[in-house]
Parts: sequence; C-alpha cells; structure tokens
Amino acid sequence: MLEGQVEELLRERKGLLKIISHDIRSPFNKIHALIQLMKMSEDQLNEDQIEYLNNMHVTVMSGLELVRNMHDIKMIDEGLEISKEETDLNAIVKKAVQNFAELAELKKLKIYFDSSCKDAKLLVDSYYLQRAIENVISNAIKYSFEDKPINLNLEKDDNIYSLSITDFGQGIKPEEVDLLFKKYSKLSSRATKGEGSSGLGLYLAKYFLEQMNGEIFYHNQDKGMTTFVIQFPV
Repeated sequence: MLEGQVEELLRERKGLLKIISHDIRSPFNKIHALIQLMKMSEDQLNEDQIEYLNNMHVTVMSGLELVRNMHDIKMIDEGLEISKEETDLNAIVKKAVQNFAELAELKKLKIYFDSSCKDAKLLVDSYYLQRAIENVISNAIKYSFEDKPINLNLEKDDNIYSLSITDFGQGIKPEEVDLLFKKYSKLSSRATKGEGSSGLGLYLAKYFLEQMNGEIFYHNQDKGMTTFVIQFPV
C-alpha cells in the first residue's frame, strides 16, 4: 500500500472517531432525556412498560459509555496529555461510584465502597484515574446478575494502595484471562441486559493507569466472582 493511501486511511479513521465521539453523543443524550421525562409518568405505566423503559435506559447509558470510550481512544491517537496533581483517591472512587449509581439501580444492583485509608493522596491525573475506575465499575455492572453487590475496597499494604472491585456474575474462563486487557477483545460472557461490548473498557483502564505509574490486574476468584485490583505506590 502506498504511503499516501496509508495517510488517507489514517485521516478517515480520525474523522470517524471524531464523529462517533462527538456527533453521536447528541442523539444519545436526547433519547436519555426523553426516557427521563417518560419516567416522570411511571404511575401511568404498567409493569411491562416500566421494564421496557428501564431496558431502554440501560441500553442508552451503555451507548453513552461506548461514546466516552471512543472519545478516549481519539485522545490517545492525538497524543494523550497526562497532567499530575495531588489527588484524594477516596474522593475519586466515591465520584466514580456516584456516576454509576443510576445504572446500577436500573439493573437492581448495589455498589458498596469501603476504605481503610483516611488519607490516600496520589500524584495523578484525576480525570483519567476516574475514567479508569469507571471503566472497571461499568464492566462489573454489565456482567453482574440482579440483586448482587459490587464491592469496592481500598486498603494500604507495604506502601501500596490497592483498590479491589469485585462483582458476582458469570466469572471469567481461565483460557480467556489473557484477552482481558487487549484492545477490542471480547470474551464469551454476555452482558446480563444485552448491553453491547466494544472490548475497550479494560484496555483503556490499563492504559490510563500505566501512564500514571499505576497498574491493574485480574485476581482469580471462585466461579461467578470477578475481582480486578488497581494498585499505586504510596
């Protein structure tokens, strides 16, 4: 392939990412707003209609998360700039949990956060740290069964901050563990509400964390349990 053709393909790719990460967000937001308006009249809907509405809500929020991930991919392609400032890890985790409380409630899940670290200060980019944590939480919500908890626990051990995120869903097959953090990789597990999967969430989480001297790994659990651990040196 000629050099000019390669450059043209790269320009087209950047243009497509721009459309996905910006222009597609608007209709998703409009649908989200309409769903919320309809929910204000839930007393006039029957149980089936409410369930359909909730499924629509889950699907739209999943779509918005996909758009955010595509925007992050575009930022990486353009040369991601990581700024570092002193950040309270507890505050970042709480904000990430709050941002996904609505989606968790729609799927009849509860997110719990427990921290034994009163003062967990890190020199990181707060936005990209939050995006990394959100992507792991989003993944946990996507594959969890109804009425199950999602547990987040922050502790300090041997000068390492460790944030574990555990869900009780379908688990991960041993032969698929190596695919977890690869770009666009998809596992055999299926989202419990039929949400789509781009295979970007965990890839982006790992990428962002490594840019800030952090790391993430999968911790093997009993069948039906999945735990990811995010670590930073103190």
